[in-house]
Amino acid sequence: MGSYLRGFDTKSINDLLYCDVTMKYTNLRPPKGTKEREFPYLCGLYQPETSLISINRKIKKFYPRTWKKEEDITILHEWLHAYEHVIVGRNFSENQIEWWAQWYYREQYDLVPYIRSFFNEEGF
Repeated sequence: MGSYLRGFDTKSINDLLYCDVTMKYTNLRPPKGTKEREFPYLCGLYQPETSLISINRKIKKFYPRTWKKEEDITILHEWLHAYEHVIVGRNFSENQIEWWAQWYYREQYDLVPYIRSFFNEEGF
């Protein structure tokens, strides 16, 4: 079959929404005990204990020329973390998640506006 992450699609997104996964813009900070200069670009975070995907409002500041692309890839990246946790039940490396986020951005971009459509009231 290849990677389990290959199965991420609109049905997966619907399943995650049914499981109460949600997404919000936040001002993410580095983890406690980490200096900001060591961890400067925290763009997104999936928090399994609350089923919350946080997208950092400062992406525009971090990536002034390519912020929209970076935000789209971050959205895919964090939804793939939710997918691995809730649906697949396996752990993947950050490199694997990022590779698939980039792949979905290139090959199935329609997933990004589909995800955003559920969170218009949050500004997505």
